[in-house]
Amino acid sequence: MDSISLEKCEWIAEYIDDTKMKQEFRQDDFMIFLKKKTSFQKANELFEKAVQQGVFHQNKNKTYIIPIPSMKTWFLEKFQRNKRELYT
Repeated sequence: MDSISLEKCEWIAEYIDDTKMKQEFRQDDFMIFLKKKTSFQKANELFEKAVQQGVFHQNKNKTYIIPIPSMKTWFLEKFQRNKRELYT
């Protein structure tokens, strides 16, 4: 299985940062966010890949979480670092 590209990791980090995601989120919310970045099909592929690779985990109530807190931190730190590099 292909890994998630850096650009798409940045999209995930943007979603986390933009929504101030606490614990759970719905797939629909993620898809709506990505609608401004890419096609529905590509957004769905990214979402499915993130689930398959363990970035997102589905709860019993059909919501999703990032199961490893340090992974969420990594996404946010990487996104902030890349954002700083773009604007400095």
